[in-house]
Amino acid sequence: MVNTIQAAKPSRTIMKKPRKIKPENVVASIAQTVPSPATEVGERLVDKAPPDAPQKPWYLYLIECQDGTYYAGITTDVEKRYQTHVDGKGAKYTRARKPKRLLGARKYVNRSEAAKAEWVIKQLDKREKPKFLQAVADEISAPFLV
Repeated sequence: MVNTIQAAKPSRTIMKKPRKIKPENVVASIAQTVPSPATEVGERLVDKAPPDAPQKPWYLYLIECQDGTYYAGITTDVEKRYQTHVDGKGAKYTRARKPKRLLGARKYVNRSEAAKAEWVIKQLDKREKPKFLQAVADEISAPFLV
């Protein structure tokens, strides 16, 4: 008798047709997966953060690099973030182009507003970027970092 080795048949994967996604289904599924801002405690709902709790302000900052370029970013602690860039542990951009000095920072009430301002400043011409910070009355100076 001759032993024959039978090759295993490749398994066939049945591909299902993708479902058509309707916008109302997406909204409903997101509503189910997004956690509620409140947690249940006994029979009442308690907000995670009290409504009167002060929010930490966010800052848009502008750094001049050794090669003459500018780097803009947002943070809640400008001094600490600038030091992170100086230490070479910040953004890739400032690791490659060492920071020369902090040009200034602008205060915002929340992260969303600071991120919007960051997008705006990144769209500006190089000559306009420092003027963007100077045009604001709510400017902070950073002599401790120069």
